[in-house]
Amino acid sequence: EQQRTTGQWCYMLNDSVSDGAQAWYQKVNEDGYPYPFSRGGDVVYWNNGSYTNSHTKHTFGADGFCTICGAVNPNQQVYKVSTAGQWKHLAAYVDKDHCNFNVELMKDIDLTCIGNAAMVGKRGLAYRGTFDGQGHTLTINIAGDTVGLFRAANSAVIRNLSVEGKVTTGTMYAGGIVGDAYWNTKLENCISEVTITCTKEGEGNCGGLIGICNNPTLTNCAFAGEMVGNNTSCWGGLVGLEYDVPVISDCYVAAQAVNISPDGCCTFARITENREPKMTNCYYVTPLGNTQGGKQVK
Repeated sequence: EQQRTTGQWCYMLNDSVSDGAQAWYQKVNEDGYPYPFSRGGDVVYWNNGSYTNSHTKHTFGADGFCTICGAVNPNQQVYKVSTAGQWKHLAAYVDKDHCNFNVELMKDIDLTCIGNAAMVGKRGLAYRGTFDGQGHTLTINIAGDTVGLFRAANSAVIRNLSVEGKVTTGTMYAGGIVGDAYWNTKLENCISEVTITCTKEGEGNCGGLIGICNNPTLTNCAFAGEMVGNNTSCWGGLVGLEYDVPVISDCYVAAQAVNISPDGCCTFARITENREPKMTNCYYVTPLGNTQGGKQVK
């Protein structure tokens, strides 16, 4: 009975996690058992030798996060992310107008447990730092308008990252890694193996890596996921819609399944006014409309 009421059972169900990715909640010494949803004030922390629903002082680790609740250290220069809860805290930190910081991903993380809370940034509060995935994989299941793991990025650098999972929109501008990339955002050594689904009829402007953008640079990047949208047209293998001219080098498109309308599609990047991207040494397996000077691999 002591385990049930003190919060110990709840903490064990959460695999000793209380950083924002927990699934179980309990009011310590009040509830007789944990609940699979929050009713407010019922996150269980392990704090100074006891289970509590609150703590008064953060204890920040070298990774930049509180060891008790996962909160972000505002004085950290580089955040080293190892858990879904830490990622959730960083995404919320950007939404509070803290947009320019650097991140290193320390391991593969399944972010499906936090749903749309995995998305970083939004128009007006775009991520501006340097993100280094260090060769790790993030798995997502997100949905919305102008949707991507990084919902908005402004002059950011995103490198050495693999993204898997699902991205879904009923409107436009879904990207496997970035929804909206503007002002010279750079993607380097990134691969998207995401299933991108658009349910909108007509123009979807979705891309394997980026939904909509302005003057990005893509180097050593690839899309090897799926595109789904029977009634959706105007897709790009890497970029859904570009308002300037993207620079794309040493990249490829190898969509695993293409179930979309071919109208208005481009194999690499759709650009306004029917312009062509600046491409060097780029390849594709299956063309998506205009091949834009890429070379086919059979």
